[in-house]
Amino acid sequence: MDDNSTRHLWTTFSDDQIDLNYRSPDVLLAMVDVLLCYLEKGVEYVRLDAVGFMWKEPGTSCIHLEKTHLIIKLLRSIIDNVAPGTVIITETNVPHKDNIAYFGEGDDEAHMVYQFSLPPLVLHAVQKQNVEALCQWAQSLSLPSGKTTWFNFLASHDGIGLNPLRGLLPESEIGNDSNLLIVF
Repeated sequence: MDDNSTRHLWTTFSDDQIDLNYRSPDVLLAMVDVLLCYLEKGVEYVRLDAVGFMWKEPGTSCIHLEKTHLIIKLLRSIIDNVAPGTVIITETNVPHKDNIAYFGEGDDEAHMVYQFSLPPLVLHAVQKQNVEALCQWAQSLSLPSGKTTWFNFLASHDGIGLNPLRGLLPESEIGNDSNLLIVF
C-alpha cells in the first residue's frame, strides 16, 4: 500500500480507539498469540472490554453478533486447555438479558460477566427510597452453571449507564432516572 492510498479504520467509540478486524486471520492469530503470551506469564484474569462489538458486519449494529460469541468460545477453549483456572470476564454495558448471553452455555464463554444492572438499580432504590425493583431483580438472577459468577460493582470509569435498566424497569421510570446523575 503506497503512502497516498486511502485506509479505512473502524472506530466504534472514538477516533483514538481503533477496532481490530477479527475477520482477518492474521489479526485473530496475533490476538491468540497475545493471549498465549499472557497465559504463559501466569495471568489469572482476562477482561474482554466492550466485547459485544468484537465482530464487525457492515449493515448491522455490530453488537452481539454470533461470530463474537464464536471468538469468545475459541478464547475460552484455548484458556481451558492451556491455563485451566484462568478467568474470562466480559464487559458489556447493555440490558441484562443481552449481557448474560456472554455466559454462553455456562462452560464455553465467560466465567464472569460484569453486572451492569446493579449500579443503576441501587441508585434507583436510593432515589425512590424503595428497594422493590432491586430485590425483584436480585431474586430473579440465576447462573447457567457452577462455573460462572457475576462481577458486581457500583461504579466504573464509564459512569453509571441507564441502558442496563431496559427490561427491568418501565421505560417511563428509566427516563425519570436520568435525574440520578444530577442528584448524586
